[in-house]
Amino acid sequence: ETVNLKVIPVNGGKWRTIFTFSQVEFELIPVSFVDEKTLAVLTNKETDKKVLQKFDIHTQQLGEIIFQHPKYDLSDADFKNMGELNYVSYFEHGVKRNIFFEKETSNLLERINKLVKGQEANIIASSNDGSVRLIFVHGSDMPGNFFIYDQSTDKFIEFLQLYPQLRAEKFVRSTPIKVKHNDLELEAFISFPTQLDHKTLLVMPHGGPIGILDTDRFNKQIQYLVSRGFSVLRVNFRGSAGFGKAFMKKGVGEFGKLIEEDISLVLNEVLSQYSFENICSIGASYGGYSAVMLAIKNPQLYDCVVASYGVYDLPLLFNASNYRSGEDYASIIERSVGAYSQTLVNESPVYLYKQFNAPLLLIAGKNDKIAAFEHSNRFKLLLNQNNHPIETVFYKNTGHGHNNWAWDHHEAAFVTDYLYRTLNLPAFKKEELSEKSKNALKQDYLALAGGYDNSFKLKTNPEKAFQFYVQAAEFGDGRANFNVASYYHRGLTVDKNMKKAAEFYEKAGLLDYSNAQKRLGRMYMEGEYFEKDYSKALHYLEKANDSDENALNTMMLARWYCIVPVSINRDIEKCLHLMKEAKATDKVINAVRDNLAWITIDADLTPEELAKVQRFAMDMFELEELSFDLEALDSGLFEFVESESYGKPGEYVLQDESKRIAILDTDNSYFGVGFEVDIDGIDSYFQYTAVVGRWHKTNSNGEKVIVDNIFIYGDPKTPWSLRRNVNSVEAGEIWTLEIYNLNQQMLFSENYEFYQG
Repeated sequence: ETVNLKVIPVNGGKWRTIFTFSQVEFELIPVSFVDEKTLAVLTNKETDKKVLQKFDIHTQQLGEIIFQHPKYDLSDADFKNMGELNYVSYFEHGVKRNIFFEKETSNLLERINKLVKGQEANIIASSNDGSVRLIFVHGSDMPGNFFIYDQSTDKFIEFLQLYPQLRAEKFVRSTPIKVKHNDLELEAFISFPTQLDHKTLLVMPHGGPIGILDTDRFNKQIQYLVSRGFSVLRVNFRGSAGFGKAFMKKGVGEFGKLIEEDISLVLNEVLSQYSFENICSIGASYGGYSAVMLAIKNPQLYDCVVASYGVYDLPLLFNASNYRSGEDYASIIERSVGAYSQTLVNESPVYLYKQFNAPLLLIAGKNDKIAAFEHSNRFKLLLNQNNHPIETVFYKNTGHGHNNWAWDHHEAAFVTDYLYRTLNLPAFKKEELSEKSKNALKQDYLALAGGYDNSFKLKTNPEKAFQFYVQAAEFGDGRANFNVASYYHRGLTVDKNMKKAAEFYEKAGLLDYSNAQKRLGRMYMEGEYFEKDYSKALHYLEKANDSDENALNTMMLARWYCIVPVSINRDIEKCLHLMKEAKATDKVINAVRDNLAWITIDADLTPEELAKVQRFAMDMFELEELSFDLEALDSGLFEFVESESYGKPGEYVLQDESKRIAILDTDNSYFGVGFEVDIDGIDSYFQYTAVVGRWHKTNSNGEKVIVDNIFIYGDPKTPWSLRRNVNSVEAGEIWTLEIYNLNQQMLFSENYEFYQG
């Protein structure tokens, strides 16, 4: 709200205030000292266009206009030493233009502009004598390249790309449009696809709407949509910045009225020159509101709408909270919407919802502090009551848009998917796509699947996640094939089908996805679904370690060397070495415990080999004794009872010693055992031993599956337990618990049979 300018002499002194003013009706931006008494400022206080003007520090008055453009606001200016004007800048058709006042530099820039053909060129640095210049060139189809101009050779040499990873990409240059209507001249840009073209135009109003300029610089969203076969139209309607104060003020209070008429005027001009089979409006913030209003005002024209982070109840802007109900905030809103009036309902989508016919994708952030989420929620509620065709994507932990590209990508991919489904556009034919295009679509499907597989931003939806993983898998993605396999493996959203799971694991393994190779190696090693095959297990485990030599892959390979028969290639030394060398993170330690559990139960070790494994376990977990007795053993159904005393833990209370257990709708029922360990001669909290537990289950078809191997260690004074929640089982299953010591001796075995209660 308030601008304060202070200065201090270069050679030291005190800060001195030059001016203070409220920047509401005009702008005043300091640029440079012209002399000790005079500043050069960019201002529109006394003019319609923003000009470069002198400002007298002592009188606080504006003086001579140094430079002005007849059509555009100046956006920047620069002075050399001694108050000599170097250049001024302005935006013409969304591209920044520079006027240099030194003839040599001006001629150089003219040559550069001819070379870059309409793109934006900026001289950003030069040698002291001006013979070498660093030039930055960018535009709608170029993210940005740095060039060196050497006057001695008179050559331009590409020096550096801003995004070298995009070097091989081909981007689309937009086409400028100019439309005159009465005393108004509107500038716009349209971007056409160059390969795949669905003859679909997306009309995209910008946000703001007051004081915002849609530039024609590189725009990742535009390039994304164009690459998917859409044309995109953007308009700098009345209220946009860069065209003078009067042009900007003409947009105030024109929500849903003259602003949308400007957009429609340009659209009509476009339609007189080009033909499209579909037209949709799409926008964010004010653009989301405008996208809806365009379809309400022109129901025969728009086939769908995508509205993001928008405002849809204009009176709510003035009273969404106590803070927004105050006079100060109301005055800010009035600069865009105009004065508060009940007539605002006439331009509010929530009051015009019955006039809205187009299918809608409504996107919002639940933490939006600019366009409050209540706007989207109200609009959704009313449209649902009217049985309107609407889809919503309401992001948790999100404000007025995303703060990283991963979720920008998710939103862009969702919008594209919505447009394809809603407009019945033909699907991509894989055989006609380049490898680069296939990879791009694969990344889209992965982004969509990941959004539904992660509860941070969206409510998890396994069905939709699976659908998109399948599509990504069809494009040859290893991770997607692995995830599809895991869905079949677990029976998540689809019937459990180990044959299909194995097929997708194999595909993922062939695509060098290390998690799939590790999973296949483990399954062959343990005989899960596959018949045990130690040779295939080693093949996949080594491939996993080669693809991604991380500690967990190494841990699985270590297990193989410990549990295979001697006749194949058992190597206890190598097994223990691999486990010992891994960095001791929590995940690695858990993997070591998992390995020790499998080795204890399944490995046919010689006494010498067993002694080495035991010494490793004792050293790593500081175990004192491996032989003990199980005592005070309770087995059956337990209930977890919360403690009524502050700071005292709850306890598991044995309810029924029967091993035939009913499955009830409760979360606090557990089955298994509680026990104590008795180590001869030891009764201390600081002397440890360890046990290994194995859970396996037999389903109603007689199929036996190992569920868990568990290595636990502790002292003889603390209670021990191995329990599971009853909700983790299904009726008809028989679960078996076995307990071993590290001498490979089974100490306990019990079966638990389950029926529906």
